[in-house]
Amino acid sequence: MWRTRPAAGCVLAAMAASALMAASCGSNGGKTAEGVPSMASTELASGDSGAFAVAPVPEGFSIDRAYTDTDTDRKSIEYLQHGDDDLPSFTIAAWSWPDDQPPFADMVQNAKAARPTDEPAKADVRGHTAYVGPMTDEGRAYGSSVIWEERPGYIVELRAMDGTGVDPVELANNTYEISAEAFESLRLGTNAGSAPGAHVTAVTGTVDGDPYVLTAILPERYPVEPVDHRAGCAELTFRGETASTCDRNALLAFAPIDAARQAMLGGVDFGFGVFRDGTGDVLIAPVETPEGPWEQANAAIVPEAPHLTWFVLSFPRVCDRVAQSKSASTQPVGVPTGYPHSKCD
Repeated sequence: MWRTRPAAGCVLAAMAASALMAASCGSNGGKTAEGVPSMASTELASGDSGAFAVAPVPEGFSIDRAYTDTDTDRKSIEYLQHGDDDLPSFTIAAWSWPDDQPPFADMVQNAKAARPTDEPAKADVRGHTAYVGPMTDEGRAYGSSVIWEERPGYIVELRAMDGTGVDPVELANNTYEISAEAFESLRLGTNAGSAPGAHVTAVTGTVDGDPYVLTAILPERYPVEPVDHRAGCAELTFRGETASTCDRNALLAFAPIDAARQAMLGGVDFGFGVFRDGTGDVLIAPVETPEGPWEQANAAIVPEAPHLTWFVLSFPRVCDRVAQSKSASTQPVGVPTGYPHSKCD
């Protein structure tokens, strides 16, 4: 469910075309943040991974995603405000300058010579000469880019949207290279695709005297530090039949979204799933009656995943329902394949 992001080579093309003024790479949109945030610290091990983070982190911001391009060595870390992708954000990316391009310094000089009136502003970033210019989308500026050569043949760029309330040059000066282990943990914990990890019995109960078992299936190495946005998935077994919220293609099996469904097992309708919170409390009601009546699900937290809540509840019939956790998060409890969407009359 990830948002579309600029192509890896977009900034490079913009440099060649418009004197390092980043252009036409797309935007996430966003609303102006209220006030200028103060700064808060963070802890990531430093190293030589080729990925760069920022410390201290502006207050209200946190790492949302770390990712690599599939066809280059470009590594990016995106920071969101309050975990909201509709608010202005910033991203730090780093990559090797392509061998088939002139050296970065030569590209700068050539661009300046071609369009001297458009020469970008310069700034000092930890002793490196950086170039500051607007990010634009169809001619509309929506943020600022700070780009520099960290070491020969290796480029770092900070892209900050308007409305973040922070100085992009100050952020650039607060960047540092993190360890390979730190970046891999961030990448693993903030991306959708993941191999299955531990299988843990989460909830047990009985219906008409027969036992059911809800098994929590966790992502590999869950949880990784310092950030793990992944949700597990759930498998329910009753009277020798099994249903699952897991994606058997595995690529999206542990997306950072909650997951729930209904299933007919052994002639009984069940609603079950997982919430990304640690309240251990879930209510389920018909979709068309948000005021209730709400029914208390059988819910639990497992020690291996203290920030996830697993739940299950049986019903007399299949119909459209919604689940709500104690933290007020909601998700639909989808009907099984082949059953009509209907009211719970």
